[in-house]
Amino acid sequence: MVYADKNVKDSLQEILELTNAGNVLLVTGKQSFQISGLARAFDGLLSGYKVNKISGSGISPEYDYIAETVNKLSNLEIDIIIAAGGGSVIDLAKIIALYLYNKQSFYADFTDHSGLKAAAPIVAIPTTAGSGSEATHFAVMYKDGQKHSIASQEILPSYAILDPDLTSSLPPFTATCSGMDAVCQAIESLWANNATEESRQDAKTALEYLLPNIIASVNQPGTFVRKQMLLGAHHAGRAINISKTTGPHALSYYLTSKCGIPHGEAVAMNMELFIDINFEFLCQDSQTFLKRLFKAEDKYALIDRFTELKIHLGLKQGISDAGIYDEADLKQFFYSVNTERLANNPGNIDPGQLLNHYKNTIKKQE
Repeated sequence: MVYADKNVKDSLQEILELTNAGNVLLVTGKQSFQISGLARAFDGLLSGYKVNKISGSGISPEYDYIAETVNKLSNLEIDIIIAAGGGSVIDLAKIIALYLYNKQSFYADFTDHSGLKAAAPIVAIPTTAGSGSEATHFAVMYKDGQKHSIASQEILPSYAILDPDLTSSLPPFTATCSGMDAVCQAIESLWANNATEESRQDAKTALEYLLPNIIASVNQPGTFVRKQMLLGAHHAGRAINISKTTGPHALSYYLTSKCGIPHGEAVAMNMELFIDINFEFLCQDSQTFLKRLFKAEDKYALIDRFTELKIHLGLKQGISDAGIYDEADLKQFFYSVNTERLANNPGNIDPGQLLNHYKNTIKKQE
């Protein structure tokens, strides 16, 4: 159930009464809970409830922290889990929900979560407009620097609260990267091998919210614009919940984990490459839609418009901006690709083909 027309306090109070919860696990960001205004909104709201609170680190959840947390909390009785923060906080809450009462499975093999039940329903309250994690059944976790996806219908949040006031304190660059992540998710969802008519419709709805508002969300973030971005990110999340992401996300994780590039910026760094590769795989309706929305007459103009958007937003343009210059660096980068996400990219390309395509693209630009 999605709450998008009430403030967070009224929405959460209704959910708590509806679920008749008594024991609450509250998962927040270390700083965002205060900065976003959530702490004020929660003041007094959870009195009368037994509340246990944990805080994420602000980056993607790490295996060791999750292991420590589920070990510490596994004897608690939990009726509802409230995840209040950005995508990494919501992901953390999802993984804890799945393994809180299944910690031995987590220690033994966290990649095999078939048959596991979540500890309690999840209420997701995003404080960024980007990941759409409040609308997806998967979460990202890192172990020894390697990214792992955990997917289960058990961790799809039962409730999402979309309150634009909670994004009003976002620093401009955070808003930029979050918004660009949602834009890229929606575009990728249009060409994904796993796409359906439903996911493509959500992707188009997302882009109709996001593209007219993303620049204003950074420069002039009024309530209307911030709500449009939240709704756009939510629909992008709904789209990838079905279709999953593709090539640009497959190559983004190295840029984030090894080069320190924020996730949304990292994904966008390779979008032009994949627009070039994937445009022909889009159905005619999706091609026409993207050209109309970006005001582009063909694929090459669409690529130019996307690059111009990144310039307007002050984002890095390509992987050379991450310090990847020579062929050895390129090989290390491309062979680090997330194969699961790459397999969802149309055309059955492999890292070697990507490397050659990138080299040819560079030659054309010289």
